[in-house]
Amino acid sequence: MANNDNVGAITPKKKERKARKSIGWFIGVAILILISLTFVLPTTLFSSGNSSITFGSYDNNDINLEYGNYFYNTLQNLANSYATQNGGILPDNLWMQIYYQAFQQSAVFTALSEAAKDAGIKTTSTMVNQAIIDSGYWNNEEGLFDSARYNSADNNERNTVKSYQEQLLPFRYLAEDIMNTRTPNAAGEFISSLSETTKSFEYIVADGALYGDEEAASYGSGNPALFASIDLSAISFNSKDEADSALSALASSNGDWATYVAQSVDGFASNNGSMGSVYKFQLDSILSAEPNASETVFSAGVNGFSGPYATDAGWTIFRSDSSVTAPDFTSPDTLLAVKAYIASNEEEMMVAYLDQIINDIATEASLDFDGTAEKYDLEIVEVPNIAENPGNSQFVISSAYTDIYGYLTQALTDETFSQALFDSEPGVILPPQKVGSTYILARGVENTATNNDYMLSMMSTMYDTYSGQLILQDLENSILTSDKFVDNFFEAYFSSVGTN
Repeated sequence: MANNDNVGAITPKKKERKARKSIGWFIGVAILILISLTFVLPTTLFSSGNSSITFGSYDNNDINLEYGNYFYNTLQNLANSYATQNGGILPDNLWMQIYYQAFQQSAVFTALSEAAKDAGIKTTSTMVNQAIIDSGYWNNEEGLFDSARYNSADNNERNTVKSYQEQLLPFRYLAEDIMNTRTPNAAGEFISSLSETTKSFEYIVADGALYGDEEAASYGSGNPALFASIDLSAISFNSKDEADSALSALASSNGDWATYVAQSVDGFASNNGSMGSVYKFQLDSILSAEPNASETVFSAGVNGFSGPYATDAGWTIFRSDSSVTAPDFTSPDTLLAVKAYIASNEEEMMVAYLDQIINDIATEASLDFDGTAEKYDLEIVEVPNIAENPGNSQFVISSAYTDIYGYLTQALTDETFSQALFDSEPGVILPPQKVGSTYILARGVENTATNNDYMLSMMSTMYDTYSGQLILQDLENSILTSDKFVDNFFEAYFSSVGTN
C-alpha cells in the first residue's frame, strides 16, 4: 500500500469539479442511441389457439408462447399491469419489454416446474379447485367467488383456467417453500452490523483519455473510415411493413418527414428525429445485426434515405442530413473518439500504454490528488458513505448505490483491494487498480459511524422479511445465466412477432 507522510491522516478538502467530456461519454453515445431506440412491439396479442412461437428452451424443454399457456397468461397480466400504470393506455414502446419479461418468467417457470416434478410435488383435484377459486377469475363485484358466473362459463373457458392452475401449482408451491425459508436471528444481526460504520471515498479515473494524441492520431490515420462522421435523423416503426411503406413514400416525395416523425416510436421523435453527428464506428454498433448497413447509410447522400434496418427498436429508417465528414485527427473531439474506440475495442493496446505511465501519475497523485487530476484532465468520482460489503449483500449500504460510473464497485470485487481500501486511513492513496481497460487511484475521505439504532434494526428486520425473496431471486438469476438456458428471444420476436 502506498503511503505518504504528507497526506497520511489528513481528511482531504472537497473541491468543485470542472465539467469535462469524458471518454465514457464517447463510449456511451452508442449505448444511449441503442437505449433511445429500444422497447418497441406490435400492439396485438394472440387471439386464438392456432399460433405457437418458440423463444428458447431450458434443459431441452421448449419455452413456447401459445394461447392459454403460462407464457401467454404472464404476457397478458404484464400488459394489463403496465396499462393500469399508464392510465389505461399501453404505449407501443413498452411491448418488447413486456414480451421479454414474460419470456424470462416463463424460463424460470419451466425450470422450477421441472424441479418440482423431480421433487415429487403433486397436486390433487381439491388443491386445483381451491386454486381456481383463489385465482379470482370468477369473482363478483364484492371480490368473492361467484358460482353462477363459473357455471355459466363454457367448458373451453373452464378447462383453460383449470389447465393453467394445474400447471402453475407445483411451481407455486416450490417457489413458496423457497421464499418461506427461515433464517437464523444471528444472520439478520450480522447483516445489520455490517453497516454500523461507513466510509467515504473518491477516486481518479485514469482512462483512455490519457492515451497519447500522437498515438491516437496514428491509429486513426490507419483506420480513417471508422472515424468519419455524418449528421443523421431516424424514425422507427413497429413492423417492417410500416417501415417499408414509410420509406417508399419518403423516397418518392409522397410522404412528409414530420408526419412520420409523429408516428415514430423511438427516442428521437421529440427532436424531429435528429440523432446529431454520429461516427461510423458508433453506427456499426447500432446496426450490428445488419452487415454493411452502415456503409449504405454513409453513402446515401444528403437527404438520402436508407433502411429499414433491424435495430433494437424494430425497424428503423435513416435520413442523411449532411455529407460525410472526413476525420480531422488534429481535433480534440476526434482524438477523444479514437481513444474511446481503442479503449472499447483494443483493450490490450490501451492497457499496455497505460501501464507505462500509471505509476508516475500515481506518484504525483500521492502528493497532490486534485492537482494531478486537473493536470491530466481526469475526473474525480466521489463515493460517499458506504459500508464494507464482502458478501455483496443487498442489505448493506454499498457503492452500487453511489458510485456513478461503477469503477470502484467493480474494483471492490477484488477482496485484497477491498480490504486494503477499507483498512486505509483517510487521505492515503492505494496503488493503481486495474478495471477493464481503465485504472483507478482511490483514497479514503472520512470514516463515520452510522449511529442510527433504528435504521440498523430495520435492516435486520428487512433481512428477515425479504431474505426468502432474495434466495428465490438468486435462483432465478442462476437459471437465466445457466448453460441449460437457450435465449433466442430477439430472433424469434423479430421474425414472428415484430413483423406482424
